[in-house]
Parts: sequence; structure tokens; C-alpha cells
Amino acid sequence: MKFVYLKNFLVIFFVIFFTGNIIFAQDNIYRIKLVVNDLPVEQTFTLISVNGNNMDPIDSTKSQNGVINFIYSKPLANGQYSISWENDRKYIDFLFNNEKYIELHTSHNDPIANLEVIASQENKYFVDYLRMKNELLYVVNLGDQIYSKNPNDPRLQMIINKVDSLNNEINNFSKKIPNDLLAYKVIKATVPPSIDEYNSSHPESPYKDIKTFYKKHWFDNIDKQDSTLVNTSVIYDAVKFYLQNLVEPQDTNQYKKAVDFILSQFSWNDKQYNYVLNLLLNTFYIPELEPVFLYIYFNYMNDTQCNGSVADENYRKAMMITKLRKGVDAPELSGISTDNQTFKLSSFLGKPIFLIFWAPDCYHCKTVMPFINNLYEKYNNSIEFVGFAIDKDMQAIIDAANEEKIKFKVITDLQGYDGENCLRWFVWGTPTFFIIDKNGKIFSSPYSYEGIEQDLENVLN
Repeated sequence: MKFVYLKNFLVIFFVIFFTGNIIFAQDNIYRIKLVVNDLPVEQTFTLISVNGNNMDPIDSTKSQNGVINFIYSKPLANGQYSISWENDRKYIDFLFNNEKYIELHTSHNDPIANLEVIASQENKYFVDYLRMKNELLYVVNLGDQIYSKNPNDPRLQMIINKVDSLNNEINNFSKKIPNDLLAYKVIKATVPPSIDEYNSSHPESPYKDIKTFYKKHWFDNIDKQDSTLVNTSVIYDAVKFYLQNLVEPQDTNQYKKAVDFILSQFSWNDKQYNYVLNLLLNTFYIPELEPVFLYIYFNYMNDTQCNGSVADENYRKAMMITKLRKGVDAPELSGISTDNQTFKLSSFLGKPIFLIFWAPDCYHCKTVMPFINNLYEKYNNSIEFVGFAIDKDMQAIIDAANEEKIKFKVITDLQGYDGENCLRWFVWGTPTFFIIDKNGKIFSSPYSYEGIEQDLENVLN
């Protein structure tokens, strides 16, 4: 009898002990579970963090019977995430805010419409909001289509009324959410501020028209103290809307004023401020708006110093614009070719030069090379083509050049971005293009396919 009792005791002990340890261990586990009901084949699912318009893959896993699990011993950074599959053609969005267990169910055929929250307080609100947002976007896009065909179409007033109704619905919905949730801050940030509410609380200085009100208060519903909002799309969307719809006329001077206002709105939080600053720099780094980029850089990044690292991307952009502008002497470029011959750019003076900085592991370089090869076939009798490879491994450069079937001369200094050639040319990324005239002066630094070919024609003429 004693043996039986002892055995039973041991069984109970081990059950309690191991169960307790499993439960204890799970206290340090964060799990995101997605069930896709009609998945046709098992495949790879990717977890993506959302930072404005940047979608950064951070993990991937294979599905098993349509079940996908992402499991971590430490929490993810709080913010907005996506899970994508079928080469990013399918995806769902959700929020993570320190919840230990998130479970979502959906269908493969229509994952957004059929997304269902099984476990997650944050996402029960967020997914309901996404449905309202998708309806709002559909109505707005319909209005844009009608307006493009006929700005006086009487149906536009119905569209405006429907947009107002949906915005009010989202606004009322946001007020029902506990304000300690990330979902509350994310959803509230997307609601346009109310001119009626403002005027009723500020009767001494009311606004008479909605556009003037928006120009001063568009960012009012964004929590300026919460750094987590940088890890969502709400700040990016708000800034994008402001620049596209509330800047009139859309010229250099008005954009500079808009930059000053936008940065003043986000000056309360360093993380938000730095995010918006970099967002504006990236937005205005295009040929026709380079004066705005330089205005931002020299007025808001005057503490930035170049330390010879590619991390100083905005410094190199600013210097490329100011020091390698049209008409200045092209810096020297030297190195060795893939067949071990020494090379100096200055030795090719006398005819125009097309120069591309590229890297073996650069996806966009692979995309553009067939186009550059075609240009070489067309212009190589009158223009010298040179590809400067940024890498420290000659064999990797040779292999990539062969793989891309590069037809023109490839040179390198095997020093990467911190080599003296990249520093002289202020190269911050690849591919980067320059066209040099026959006298050795910078002719252009084109951004687009069309710009490259047009400038090659122009430099010959």
C-alpha cells in the first residue's frame, strides 16, 4: 500500500512540478498566432515591423496546417506589425503592445475582410477600426476618380457627406476605447481634428473655414509624448497628407514654411522629432525640391558632422548637391579594374563619361543593369561607360559583374563606402549615377531612367 501511495504522490508531484514550471516558463513567452483557414499550400510567413512607410522584415516561419506561430522570450518593440505571405500579395495588420498572447484568424482568399481577433484586447479595437478605415479609403478613392473626370459632378457632395460620416464614426469609436491602450492612440491620431469642437471651446478665436483650421491643427490628435507612434504609420500618413493637401501653392517657399511648422509640432519628443526630420529629408531629396532638402539640412541638422562613415547619409546628400553640382570639376576616381589594370578617371578626358556607383549585393543595381547595358550598346562609341563597384571583395565583384553580364569597364578600390573615392564623391547609396562632359566637368546626376538617357543625349549635343 505504501508503495502505491508513494507512486501516486510522485505522479502528483511531477505533474504539479512540471506543470508549474511550464506555466512559469510561459510567463516569459510572447506568442503571436495566426490561423489561415483556407491556405492552399504550406508556405513561409513573414513578420514585418511598420515604421511609417518603411516595412522591415524581422522574422519568418513556415505554416503548419495553416497555423503560423511567432514565439519570443522577449517582447517585440511596441507598435504596428504586418504578417505577409504569398510573396507579400497577402497580409494582415495588427498591433503589439506587450500582450503575451495574440491570436488572429483569417482566410487566404480575403485576409483583410475576414480577419478575426480571438485573443488580444488591443486588436479587437484595432481590427474593427481597420474595417472602417478601409471603407473610408474606398469612398475617398471613389471621390478622387469622380473629381478627376468632372470637378463639378453633383455626386461629389454625397462623397463628402459620406467621408464626414465615416470620420465621425471613427471619432465616436475612438472615444469608447480605454485610453491606456496603444489602439486608442493610433486610432485617435487618424481622426481629423474637429473645427466645431475647437470653435466651441475657443469662442474668442473661431476658425471660419476648414482648410485654414487644418493648416494649424492637423496634428492635434497625435500624442506628441508617445515615442511608440513612430513604430506605426500614423505620423507618416499625417505628414504626407499635410504636404499633399494643405500646402498652397506647392512651391519652394511654401514647403519651407510647412517644414518649419511640422517640425515645431513634433519638437516635444526627440524620437518623434528625429523621425519626422528624416522623413522630411527623404521626401524632399528629389531634383526639383533640392533647395528644400538643403534648407532642412543646414537649418535643422547643423550639429551633424561627417565622420567618414556612410551613416552620415544626409551629410553626403547635402554635399553631393552643393559640391558636385553641374559645371564643377569632377573629382578624381581611381582604382583597379576586374582584370587588374590601374584606372584613373582623368585619363579619359576628351569624351563624355557615364559613371555608375554600384554594389554586388544591391537589389536596385541588379534591376537597373540591363537598362545600363542597353545604353552601353547604344552610346559606347561616343561615351565612356564606367562602373565603380563598392565592396571589399574582388571575387564578389567579379562574380556579380559576370552574373549581371556587365559589358563596360568595372573598377574598384576595395575600400567600401569609407574609401577615399566614395568620400570624394559623397556616395551614400547605390546605384548612383553621374554624367561627366568631355572637359571633365559634372554634367548631371540623374535620378531616373528617363533622366539618364535624356542627359546622355544632351551631353553629346
